[in-house]
Amino acid sequence: MEEEEYQGVSFGRIVKVAFHRWKLLLILTLSIGIVGFFALYFGYNRFFNVYSTTFSYSGSGLASEKMADNTTFNYKNLISKEVLTKVRDSKAEYSGINVDALVKANAFTITRNVDKDTSELTYTISIKRNKMPSADVTRNFFTDLANYPIAYDKEYIEKSTFDIPLQQFDTADKCEDQLSYLSAEANTLIAGYNTMKEYDISSQQAVIIDGHIRDINTVLDSRTISTLSNMIVQYGLSADYSKINVELLEREKLILDNADPANPGTKQKNEQLIDQITDQINAITAQTAIADLNGRVRELIEENLRIDDRLRQIDKEIANASKTPEQVEGNALFVTESTKIRDGLEALIPTYKETMTEVYVDNAQVTFENSNVLDVTKSMNVVFSILIPVLAGFVVGLIVNLIVDRKMLHDEELPVQEAAK
Repeated sequence: MEEEEYQGVSFGRIVKVAFHRWKLLLILTLSIGIVGFFALYFGYNRFFNVYSTTFSYSGSGLASEKMADNTTFNYKNLISKEVLTKVRDSKAEYSGINVDALVKANAFTITRNVDKDTSELTYTISIKRNKMPSADVTRNFFTDLANYPIAYDKEYIEKSTFDIPLQQFDTADKCEDQLSYLSAEANTLIAGYNTMKEYDISSQQAVIIDGHIRDINTVLDSRTISTLSNMIVQYGLSADYSKINVELLEREKLILDNADPANPGTKQKNEQLIDQITDQINAITAQTAIADLNGRVRELIEENLRIDDRLRQIDKEIANASKTPEQVEGNALFVTESTKIRDGLEALIPTYKETMTEVYVDNAQVTFENSNVLDVTKSMNVVFSILIPVLAGFVVGLIVNLIVDRKMLHDEELPVQEAAK
């Protein structure tokens, strides 16, 4: 049998025959090596290499995952269709990026990483190389994508008026509400400044912000607000006297003060409770219990005093319902002082926006781990892309030589086999 004939073939003869056609071996090795190199390095890597970038934020709220609008920064939004589309549309060089297809295929990935020692937050965005037009376009696209939250903060600050409480002041029907809106505006600005101080700002900026907060408190002086509040009660003031509902006020008066035993008002009920508690005090001797009951009596008396104030105010409001603002005592002064506060707060808003821009935009920085921005994860590097095809070509060449010179291997070995017999 043929298999039996080759049992005596030595390894040396096999090697000799395998290298007999050395030119063919060299051609096959080089040919397969070159083709294999291009297939692995430029073909396989093209489809399996990954573009990625790792970056972090500093100098603003983004380092603590806070946006200028006081919402939490959601890093996953960076690869949302909305954000990707906005960045794609921002420059002509990105026109070749098919956002719809990439989002549908979940081509973009993003991860959030926390350094266990420093607690620093970093984010990594990745996409397969064959999904993007080129390395340069990807580098620029990833750069703009990482900077998008800063651009968003800038746009938010530019478009926001930060004066909603002041707008509510302008349309309020009640003077009490007007004062509440003034306080709300001041508190909003102060809260915003205090939030900015929590971020990585310079000591000089912190001092400047403290000065801005003092300016707000100067405009909205608590003593002035207290005076205006007292004026509302004293004169029965209203922001719009034509909208005073006399019928509603009359019903409120009955609820608060009604001498009818069948349907007593709150004031009469409180007086009845005071009498009952007084009887209990006279009937007991325990000092602790007496102190508690006396405290309750004081609460009821204070409530009735507030009711008396409200009743006087209601009477004033009912009387003012038929008057023009010019005829209402105290109205002109209230309007002048409250408007002065309103305009003073409004005048501070541009400074507030400028400070926000400095903190959230000008100070904000994106730092990329790779100074070149882009990392390329290659499945096959140059060395392996050369070695693997060359070795494969060499092995194929040996096998081809053995197949081509198979008869020679058999013929040269026969005399040896005959002599052995």
